[in-house]
Amino acid sequence: MSRLRFLLLALLVLTPPLYGQGASDLYVVDIKTGDSGPSFGEPTRLTDRDGYDNQPSFSASGDRIFYTSIRGEQSDIWQIELGAPSGPGEPKPLFETPESEYSPTPIPGDDAISVIRVEADGRQRLWRFPLDGGEPELILPDVMPVGYHAWSADGRELVLFVLDEPHRLVRVSLDRPDEPRTVSADIGRSLHRIPGRDAFSFIDKSVDGWRVASLTQKGDRVGTLAPALKTREDVAFLPDGSALGGDGSRLLISTGDADSPWREVADFGRHGLFGITRLAVNADGSRLALVAARAPEKARRLDIVDRAIAHHGGDAYLHSLTTLKQCSQSGCSDVEVHMDGEVFSYDVSGPSRDGTLRVLSGNIDLEAWRDGQAMDVPRDDRQSYRDWAMARVYFPFLPFRLNDPSVWKEDLGVEDWGGRSLHKVRVSFDEGSSTDADDVYLYWFDAETAELVQFAYSYSGNPGGLRFRTLENPRRLGGMLFKDQNNFGVEGPELTVDRLTPESTAALRLVSSVTFKDIAVEPLGR
Repeated sequence: MSRLRFLLLALLVLTPPLYGQGASDLYVVDIKTGDSGPSFGEPTRLTDRDGYDNQPSFSASGDRIFYTSIRGEQSDIWQIELGAPSGPGEPKPLFETPESEYSPTPIPGDDAISVIRVEADGRQRLWRFPLDGGEPELILPDVMPVGYHAWSADGRELVLFVLDEPHRLVRVSLDRPDEPRTVSADIGRSLHRIPGRDAFSFIDKSVDGWRVASLTQKGDRVGTLAPALKTREDVAFLPDGSALGGDGSRLLISTGDADSPWREVADFGRHGLFGITRLAVNADGSRLALVAARAPEKARRLDIVDRAIAHHGGDAYLHSLTTLKQCSQSGCSDVEVHMDGEVFSYDVSGPSRDGTLRVLSGNIDLEAWRDGQAMDVPRDDRQSYRDWAMARVYFPFLPFRLNDPSVWKEDLGVEDWGGRSLHKVRVSFDEGSSTDADDVYLYWFDAETAELVQFAYSYSGNPGGLRFRTLENPRRLGGMLFKDQNNFGVEGPELTVDRLTPESTAALRLVSSVTFKDIAVEPLGR
């Protein structure tokens, strides 16, 4: 096995199943502390490339960030100067070696950093690298394979994440380097020295729900600092001992008490950040470094959407004649959808602002009737009539329409909603494809089954607003899965789909309930 392949395997093993081990970028955020607690400024991007830039740590003075950068077949330690008047400097290698190194960590009281080195024979051990360019030296010859580590304040003791199964928390004193001892098992990758306390932190996965745990430097006493964020294992600490964690685009804080809940202190979604993982805080608590996933590329097809379509009906969508009533507070519409391969049509009639409207459309010429009278629809108005009908066809047949030719999709990874792992997808549309092409949708699918669970969309206008729909009452007819929908919402621009969280949806009001009645599905011959 090559050294880089071994390194990548270790990194993959230690990554939560949320955003994968794809491309990532580093950001730095200014922190201000006031009477009401810390506040966080706008993130400044430090790296911008399609590659792995990760595992940040601050220098002792706080004016430099060290990090791991994988380029081609090599993993090296890079640095970024933060103190320039014109802003952060350009990334540059701290040192370059034939081996691969990662997890750079300043050694307290020493002008050096410690790193995990993947050696020529594949051994993965802890090394010391002087910052003045001197020769590196092995710190712990007999402890391997090491994944992560943290130093005590005096630089004389370490805790290490050892890559056994399950992963072990190992403690070593430099005064007795040949006497490592295991103090816990089944741990996460995030190890820290807790400011102001003679203790370390680690993620304890041996308990239900996980926890952020503490380990005293004397006596090996283990305690609870906070419940771990669901399926997240990256934390950092402010000087007062408060813990920070990331969840999607949000930054959360816990006071470090055993029963202290996490609360949101910043949301970087409006700056384009998502998938926040690793965090680091400088010694005086004035800066936060964070890692965020790179924005995904837009795609016409995504595996999770293909799986969802198959789960909800698959081929049954393509060869069927379906009739149903779609009912809400505004009344009921009759919907008939004919799908036969590439040929489709929909016949929709229901209440509109000017009486009862009926529209027959699809990949056929549009026809329309108002209160039973045939209409001559001007060419410039035809798209709005198609959109009126499609709005009544789109929702009952979700997620099938998500593979329409005008749809673009972005995979935003998996996030936790009330203990359930949901795979989130952002949807946008080709410009001019409809009168609502500027609207943005988010869809959440069960991460295992791919079943559609909920969706939301922002819409423009004066004042515009947001709608969030939960799905319920599932039933399968003719091989197709139908669900009724509860429609929650808020008016105005303050809350957008990209800022939705389980907490923010709890404050939305119920606007309407959408039910589908008298459903009949007739399979068509192929």
